[in-house]
Parts: sequence; structure tokens; C-alpha cells
Amino acid sequence: MRLLRKRWSCQKASTSANLPRTYLVARLNLPNMRCAPEEKVDVYAHAVRGANLDEHERQRYQQQYAEEIETMSAFADQFIGQGLQQGEATILLTLLNEKFGPDTVDAYRERITAAEPEQLLQWSKRILSAETPETIFH
Repeated sequence: MRLLRKRWSCQKASTSANLPRTYLVARLNLPNMRCAPEEKVDVYAHAVRGANLDEHERQRYQQQYAEEIETMSAFADQFIGQGLQQGEATILLTLLNEKFGPDTVDAYRERITAAEPEQLLQWSKRILSAETPETIFH
């Protein structure tokens, strides 16, 4: 909280008089705040983490903002999935490079990076017994 108050010195855009000047204001107003980029990141990070809510406050938040929680969860799930896909693609590219060399990696990179996780898993299994790259990607 001290860090947020310290960083709060950046100029805020005008807000409704009814809104409390807490993390919520930081989250809602971040796009309108005139802060140095490194300050925006800190302010937003503190806003997302919350104000160290106690259990009662956390339950109230979950009841009152269920839609926002669902939206943020879906957003997080999407990016976790993308991260997993990128990791699986990186592993397959590394294995392909070790087994068949960099020219093969270059030939298949675009296809691998665009593939769904299920397809990447299937290709990763095939690489273990593949004699040629073509037998992996058939």
C-alpha cells in the first residue's frame, strides 16, 4: 500500500466523487493516468493484487464482482494456454533440431508454432521413432 501511495503522485484523470480513491480507481483509471510507463506497471500491479483484503472483504468482493472475476479468470486461462502451447512448440522445435538439424526446424517452424497443443503432443510422440521429419508431420 505504501508503494501505491508513493506512486499515486502521478496525475489522475478526473473521477466520480463517489468512487473511493483506492486500488479500484487505479485499475479503472490506469489508461487515463499520466504516469511514466514504469509507474503505470507498479500501480496496476498493486491494483490487481488488491488491498490485502481480509476474508470477509474477499468474500464480499467475490459476491459483488463475480462477472469481473469470471472475465479475469477467462483472460488468465487464455494466456496460460498460450504459454503452454508456446512451451510445447519450443520443446518440439528443440527436439527436431537435435534429431534432424536446423534446416528442418526452419522448414517446419511456422507449422509448429501455429499448431494446437493436441497436435504438438502427437508430433512430439512421433519424433521419438521418426526416421524422417515427414513421418512426424504426415
